[in-house]
Amino acid sequence: MVKGFNSDFYILGKHYHLQSEDWGTQNPYLVTRLYCQGAVVKTLKRSYVEIFGTLRIASDVVKIALKHQHEELAKDLVLGRTL
Repeated sequence: MVKGFNSDFYILGKHYHLQSEDWGTQNPYLVTRLYCQGAVVKTLKRSYVEIFGTLRIASDVVKIALKHQHEELAKDLVLGRTL
């Protein structure tokens, strides 16, 4: 199982925290949550099958996909597309 990614942003006086994690092969999902002032404001949950087309995938590939998902939502936040 791949460890996750965390990022903090301050936009228009509000604190946003972005957290992405791999739930592992027993629960094969990549989950990214966006918090604003401690409350979840957006969740992106994608299964291994949705992303890779299979449940069997190398951990280094999962880590790259998780990082991409995290960075994609971070970019949307900074550009104002998730607010």
